[in-house]
Amino acid sequence: MEAKEGVRLIGQVIVEELVPGTDIVLSREVGENIICKKGADMLATVLQSGAGAVSYNYMIMSSGNTPVARATLAIEAVRNQSSVIVPTLAITGTTSIVTWVNTFAAGTGATATWKFGMESAASGGELFNEYLFLVAKDNWNNDLKLTYNVSIAP
Repeated sequence: MEAKEGVRLIGQVIVEELVPGTDIVLSREVGENIICKKGADMLATVLQSGAGAVSYNYMIMSSGNTPVARATLAIEAVRNQSSVIVPTLAITGTTSIVTWVNTFAAGTGATATWKFGMESAASGGELFNEYLFLVAKDNWNNDLKLTYNVSIAP
């Protein structure tokens, strides 16, 4: 009998709209996203070679609202991006979790922010993932805190 092994790779996005300068949550959304082709290719390369990986250190917000797809190469209609974010790594039991966190201050984005993604460069980098919010987020009047977790587990 053949042993079956598999790895699960899940990208989870936590989006919180906050009253500016406070921890008061106006809305919270949690969901899974699409790991795009370049992101999946990078992970495969790291497993194969152990080196030379692209770093995805920039959060991107977009006003685009087309459906997400694995084949997407660039997030549409970029509205705002973070400075460099160094992710944290937590290894607990059999699961490894990489986490990026950024808060976009009120007024820094579009009034209708629909998408989120991680890119390898501040402008036009490779797209790791893409997430379409359930409803547009108001970053004009509210802070927008994004927490992105990538979990790798057997």
